[in-house]
Amino acid sequence: MNKDSSSRSKGSRMNTNTKKNHRIPAFLSKLRVRVWNTRKQGHAKSPSPFLRLSSRQIFLLVSPILSLIGLVIFMNAFFLAKKSLPHMSSCEPDSAGNLLTDILQISPEHVQYLHQLGILSEHRDSRADDNSGGDSGVSESNGCWMPRRVDAMAIIVVDALRFDFALQHLPKSVGSRLSYEKNIDSSSNNADTSSIDVDAKNEDGDGDGDGGGDDRVRERRFKDEEHKMDQVNVMDNDKNKPRPRGLSQLYKFVADPPTVTMQRLKGLTTGGLPTFADITGNFGGAYVDEDNFVQQLHDVPAYKRGMSFSTGTVLEYGGDSNGDRTNRTVQMAFVGDDTWVDLYPNQFDDSHPFPSFNTRDLDTVDDGCLLHLPRLLKAFGYQPEPGKDQLEDERKLEMDEGSEKASVPVKSDQRQHQQQPFYEVLVSHFLGVDHVGHTYGPHNEHMDKKLGQMDDVLSNIFMKIDNAPPSQCQVAFVFGDHGMTEQGSHGGGTDEETGAALFAHYSPGCGDMGPSLSFGGGNGNGNGSGNDNSNEIGAYPFSQEAFRSIHQIDLVPTISVLLGLPIPYANLGGAVPALLPPLYHRTNFDARIQNNPRGSSTSDQSGNDFELVEAPFAATTLALNAAQVWNYLSTYSSTANKLPPDALADLAEILQKATAKFNDALSFSRPQGDPKNFSNPADVGESNFDSTEYREACSLYKYFLSQATDLGKKVWTRFDTVGMSIGIGLLVVSVIFAIPSLFKNKATSCNSKPLLSAKFKPKKLERKQNLVEGLLLFIFLLFQCILLTFSNSYIVSEESIAMFMISTLCAVSTVFRYLATTMHGRSNVRSLSTAALPMIIMFCSRLDSLFVSGHGMDPIIRKFWAHSPYFFLPSLAILAVMRYGYMRIGQKRRLCEYTQGRFHMLSDMTTIGLLGKSWVEKRSVDLTRHGYKSSMAALILSAAGLMISARQLRRHVVKQNLVGNKQSKDDRPGKTIGLPLQQQDAQVLYKTTIVILKILLLIVTITGSSAAPSSVFLLIQAWALLQLMFEDSPRKMHTPMLAAIWRLVIRHTFFATGHTCSFEKVQFSAAFVATDTFHFYFSGSSLFLNTFGWDIVGIFLLSAVCKAAKRPQVYTWVCFYQLLETTTSCISVTLMRRHLFVWAIFAPRFVFSCVFLVICNVFYLQSIIIRHPLIAPKDSTIMK
Repeated sequence: MNKDSSSRSKGSRMNTNTKKNHRIPAFLSKLRVRVWNTRKQGHAKSPSPFLRLSSRQIFLLVSPILSLIGLVIFMNAFFLAKKSLPHMSSCEPDSAGNLLTDILQISPEHVQYLHQLGILSEHRDSRADDNSGGDSGVSESNGCWMPRRVDAMAIIVVDALRFDFALQHLPKSVGSRLSYEKNIDSSSNNADTSSIDVDAKNEDGDGDGDGGGDDRVRERRFKDEEHKMDQVNVMDNDKNKPRPRGLSQLYKFVADPPTVTMQRLKGLTTGGLPTFADITGNFGGAYVDEDNFVQQLHDVPAYKRGMSFSTGTVLEYGGDSNGDRTNRTVQMAFVGDDTWVDLYPNQFDDSHPFPSFNTRDLDTVDDGCLLHLPRLLKAFGYQPEPGKDQLEDERKLEMDEGSEKASVPVKSDQRQHQQQPFYEVLVSHFLGVDHVGHTYGPHNEHMDKKLGQMDDVLSNIFMKIDNAPPSQCQVAFVFGDHGMTEQGSHGGGTDEETGAALFAHYSPGCGDMGPSLSFGGGNGNGNGSGNDNSNEIGAYPFSQEAFRSIHQIDLVPTISVLLGLPIPYANLGGAVPALLPPLYHRTNFDARIQNNPRGSSTSDQSGNDFELVEAPFAATTLALNAAQVWNYLSTYSSTANKLPPDALADLAEILQKATAKFNDALSFSRPQGDPKNFSNPADVGESNFDSTEYREACSLYKYFLSQATDLGKKVWTRFDTVGMSIGIGLLVVSVIFAIPSLFKNKATSCNSKPLLSAKFKPKKLERKQNLVEGLLLFIFLLFQCILLTFSNSYIVSEESIAMFMISTLCAVSTVFRYLATTMHGRSNVRSLSTAALPMIIMFCSRLDSLFVSGHGMDPIIRKFWAHSPYFFLPSLAILAVMRYGYMRIGQKRRLCEYTQGRFHMLSDMTTIGLLGKSWVEKRSVDLTRHGYKSSMAALILSAAGLMISARQLRRHVVKQNLVGNKQSKDDRPGKTIGLPLQQQDAQVLYKTTIVILKILLLIVTITGSSAAPSSVFLLIQAWALLQLMFEDSPRKMHTPMLAAIWRLVIRHTFFATGHTCSFEKVQFSAAFVATDTFHFYFSGSSLFLNTFGWDIVGIFLLSAVCKAAKRPQVYTWVCFYQLLETTTSCISVTLMRRHLFVWAIFAPRFVFSCVFLVICNVFYLQSIIIRHPLIAPKDSTIMK
């Protein structure tokens, strides 16, 4: 009666409210009625789905959400990249003089003296002598800041060319020229004969290897073209005149981390220090927006940077009034790695890029270079207008070689020659050495073959430089952008990765390099006699060693000076005077060439001219370089990010000392009187000149530049300390909120009853186990989660530490499990073997790390056991047997439907068979059998099975939740709908394991043959851990101990599969297991799954097992361990943000720790949401 009356009253209230709100739209009224009916039926307590979570469940969500928010805030504050300034160095007249007077406070008289000496660039009116009455406002110059030193430059990048490679494995190109001590070949035909001998040797001895026929055709074509060019170039009016070789120098080329190609190329063109945050640009491309010499070559007209002066001809540079540049005669050419085109898409006139990301492709880029280099080299460097005799000789040579070209008048040839473009700068980037290192390592027959190919190519390029016109200075810089570890990787900051090679080769027209400015030494006059003042100069720290060690960014100002360009505005490198050809030789070439074929004199006058011009020139070069660097640092500090005042004050003091010494040298050597009366360096007189002052100024300027570079390395990244503090604060709060969720009951060891009760274990054993395991867990927390993040040694040795902790925890756990088993009266074989389950985990980890290697490398490499078919085929067979056995268990216990179980089992078996076929094909010496189709089929089949199994799992989980909710409301455990709830848990665990197996097959496909045995060991460990999770007392393990073992097993699997917490061990080959083309999303997903897939599998499996075993605290403890480690990692990188190894070790470790935490939190949130669905499914038939 009361119930009916209350229902009627409720209905009347509803009708009253409906009448009162008659103005409410119809659809809102229907919605209110629908919500009221839903409440009445009991299917929902509230129209808001979030009210379905209890207060405890909401509390569990606070810690992961807070940690993710704090992590995002901290990373945004920590990885603030260096701000790029939009300023550009000027090439206007008197820009160098203004820089000296405004920045260094050099007097105008001294600047005028440097102009008169020819050290600063000379500007003149290009139409001053033109009687046509044209505009005389166009100013030509012999350089933007200083006179141009070379006429043409070849920049040859051999990716990952280590110093030992250049010194020991390039005998024909580098080795022969290093042993050449200023000797002149007996005749020019020797070079041609050597080229023919090299070609013949390749034909006879290069029959082995893959694809050798195509390589020989390309190399033979390259050598034939070069042989023809050599014959043309050596033709001279004096047929019997011997042609000398140019001079060469080899240096150790030190790169700055991160040692990845794109960042190194940025540094090699801008002179700046790319930041750690820019490392992601190595995969997607990034346009260079800072000042660089490539953009300057494109923008600055040739007549402003000395091309008209050097060639003696007015060059057609530029196009029509609309800016069309297609008719220029001075051009830039490029061939090779397409990373250059990503950085400079529109700067090169003749560009031939080739895809570079597939590390298993050893020859595509290099073959492309061999295809285009002969044509590019033929047009390399300005060729003087040919005379009639030379043209006739060229035609005879062409007719002798079978050419049937018609005879063309000489005047027409001369006119055509004047209009023909030539390449002022030629850039070629070879990539084979780097890819061989990534695929096979640095010590392999493939590396020997590739270095031999590079030796032949470089030898021919150097021959082209040797045969340059005598009146021209041409140079070739051959260098590696980074080094290579013994495993063939790079990206970090070790000596192997940063130690590359730089080989500079000059044409004979460049002359002798003159006395070295690298060492103290010096004298009171210019004739080489007098007292040695090296001790006095040696007082400055960098006077002896500054010019020996060449950092990569030091090449940028050197190239700018050589090409007559202004030094890039944001450059931090210091010019290397030892790489600059002599200025006196270039200005007095015609007078000196008559007496010496090398263009230099052995008389005392040569030494005098060197001292009178080259010593002031070196000092002026470094002074301009220092002024540019100081101008950049000052502007950066005032506009972008304030630099440390103390460091800037120290730099200013060093700069003032250097400038004072430079001023003293200029005052002492400058002639007294009117500067206009000075017209020749010899007018100064030896008694008024002291090179010691200039040498001391060079040492001080070089010291300033080195200190400025060090300052840039320390402050190259801005840190938002406020944002970092906020992020750390949120992470600490999330740790505090996570602590209560670790304890579901008063007992911390299990979820229902105290584990170590007297009913099961003696009190003495209980106390010992609590003491020992508590001490071990404290050590685990202290070292693995806290101290590890503060020590670079621990981070480097993290794999060994993880293995040691697994062994220790498993051994101690086994001992106490054995004692508990024997004291409980169970001493049979089965009980004792069950007690030894932790030892199985330890042995599998040890075997995986000892016997499985070569992850991410090509299966054709024979030195790894895991790449042998006798190793990976049995591993695949074991995987197939385990998969079939698991399917049989599922059908026997009614955990899956017959059709679904058979379908997934057959698809997995087919995937395993395709993997075996693919790996066997990749081991074949026949490159046409690359296994791409089999790998792609395996990926497609695994991905399709993953989506189907995931959909089936989702439907089953939602059904189980509804069944569980129904039972809890009715409070009748005996009442079931369909299968019992325990059986439902087993079904969910089974279907979850099927999904995990699909992911595991994807990882095995992407990683390679070595992943097969690793996956077998991981599955055995997972089985042992599953048994430990479902054990009953008295052997039931403490929850924190079990969670520690789970976490260590997952982390050790990450290390055992060839990964480390650093970017140089990223297995780029995973992006090309099924294709030879780079696709951003597909390749990026493959790289992510290869790197973090093992963690995803382990965490996913742990969350499913914890739910089925009713032990969620195990997963909570694992997440707590990772949260604590990430929080301390944030604190460590904050405290060590100025540490020497922060970007090489600490920052990469922090990034990987963040990814691990995100994976843990995602599955943690997923487990809560799935157990307590916020929104009910729309499909109501799922209950049927």
